[in-house]
Amino acid sequence: MSLRIVVLLLLLFTTKLSAQDRWPGFLGADASAIKADSIPTSWSPQKNLAWKTDIPGYGQSSPVIWGDQVYVTSVEGPNKEKLHVVCYSLQSGKQLWDHIEPSTYPEKNSVYISRAAPTPVLDENGIYAYFESGDIVALSHAGKLKWAASLTKRYGAPQNKFGLSASPVQWQDRLMILIDDEGPSYLTAVSKADGSELWKTDRKSRVSWSSPMLVPVGKTFQVVCSSAGSIDGYDP
Repeated sequence: MSLRIVVLLLLLFTTKLSAQDRWPGFLGADASAIKADSIPTSWSPQKNLAWKTDIPGYGQSSPVIWGDQVYVTSVEGPNKEKLHVVCYSLQSGKQLWDHIEPSTYPEKNSVYISRAAPTPVLDENGIYAYFESGDIVALSHAGKLKWAASLTKRYGAPQNKFGLSASPVQWQDRLMILIDDEGPSYLTAVSKADGSELWKTDRKSRVSWSSPMLVPVGKTFQVVCSSAGSIDGYDP
């Protein structure tokens, strides 16, 4: 277990979120990383520390929150063959469940390659976790597997020597996932209901680790992707 993961959790919990609050994806509900409540600016083992707990394996994603539950992802094993989605009580830090999904594209567990870097997203139906192996896992808030899909099996393995880190963005009934690498690059939308492809748009081959954002444009929205040499908007 990495100490850095534990510290990340501590920083989040000292914001004193209420059980009604939600942090459903990367950078929060509106991707602004801003919360109205005041937050502590210093921490120590005796000050502003709510609780701490161990996390299996290693993860670089951000925690996400729905009600009184906080979720994290991590990978474990010499080839990252175990993909963890773990749920804890926001109030006590007690582990509520740990779903382990086998990776469909194991690769060396290394400090030079991303390890559970994409942050999952949440809605009222559950959690949707995406891993750099190309695996997507959908679970209920109780930890029951709804479906699993593999973009690697569907479109081929990513070609990025440092792995992938782009987090999915959600809109209505779908997840949008960006793959920008040295091989075939694309933006795809998958159904929250079953993981099936709703659409796929090919992009120029270019390396990027940034996450797409859902941006209001007039009366509609666009999925905006920032990559090497360009910023592009797409109809979700």
